[in-house]
Amino acid sequence: MQLVPLFPKMRHGPTLSLEHLAREALNRRPILLTLIMGGEIYLPGYEKAWQLGRELELPIAAHVLGNFGIPKVFDQLAQARQMGPDNLFIHMTGMSDAAWKVVADNGVAVSIAVPIEMTMRHGMPPILKAMELGVRPSLSTDVECTMTADFFEAAGVKRDLFRT
Repeated sequence: MQLVPLFPKMRHGPTLSLEHLAREALNRRPILLTLIMGGEIYLPGYEKAWQLGRELELPIAAHVLGNFGIPKVFDQLAQARQMGPDNLFIHMTGMSDAAWKVVADNGVAVSIAVPIEMTMRHGMPPILKAMELGVRPSLSTDVECTMTADFFEAAGVKRDLFRT
């Protein structure tokens, strides 16, 4: 295997650099790293991040929980049919049934961080809601400075939650 510099012709500016990463540096085989666009909907200007992510054919990840005005924005995105299989939503606590249906119907990926949701009081992890709608959530560790990044711990907490 030949080693190739990751950023041989890096141009200045975050947009051009991201474009270079997506189209050139990380577009080699075998793919050992996945570039994901951050698209936090509680931050101003998230629309530009989503647009850029879609232009570069990147998955778009966002933390979706029941505070910071997120449910209102999330419902608006659901009504506008702005969600698709290129989205990954972490937590999904406190979201409306209508928004959940759009998530399920459009193949949106959901990742649930059970220990974090319970420790940081995001709400009950929506595992049963996801299962009801046929969404198969992945497990996330989310915030390593708050809880362990051990996936066995995340799986064990999920198991223990449903034993009670």
